[in-house]
Amino acid sequence: MSVDEWCETSVSGVHAIGDVIPRLGLAHSSFQEGFLVAERLAGRPVVPIDYAGIPRVYYCHPEVASVGHTEQQLTERGVAFVKQVHPFSHNARAMMTKGTGHVKILAGTDGGPVLGIHIVGPRATDIIGEAQLIYNWEALPTEVAQFIHPHPTIVEAIGEAHLAVAGKALHG
Repeated sequence: MSVDEWCETSVSGVHAIGDVIPRLGLAHSSFQEGFLVAERLAGRPVVPIDYAGIPRVYYCHPEVASVGHTEQQLTERGVAFVKQVHPFSHNARAMMTKGTGHVKILAGTDGGPVLGIHIVGPRATDIIGEAQLIYNWEALPTEVAQFIHPHPTIVEAIGEAHLAVAGKALHG
């Protein structure tokens, strides 16, 4: 079913959310659509959903999670970006649990904001929450590089990937 940016159908006052519209089809995305419609109907100020800012999670082995834009999307739009991949083979916690995979950061050139974070590996679906905050707050890699991540943890790989983008690579 087709809807506008407010989840309203072509019939005025009729809204649709979740699996019946051609969007992400994830529970947490549907919750957000419900909040948008309810708050708009209540007369509260709302902004359309940035679907790129909603975490996409895949419960497989290894786990996959991402937020923001892909390399292909950025290339098709002519957006200049830098890419940094931090392998879990350089992460102490992943080594302890024999986890494989990586964290990939896409950021605007010349110190621009983080444009996408993609994770393949252990706990990817758990640590994507930090990536969502980074993307949605349009954080700069240099800002994220200042975050302190506990050692040894899987989420530390997000920090190390940003350190590398900021020119301060620690491991690798």
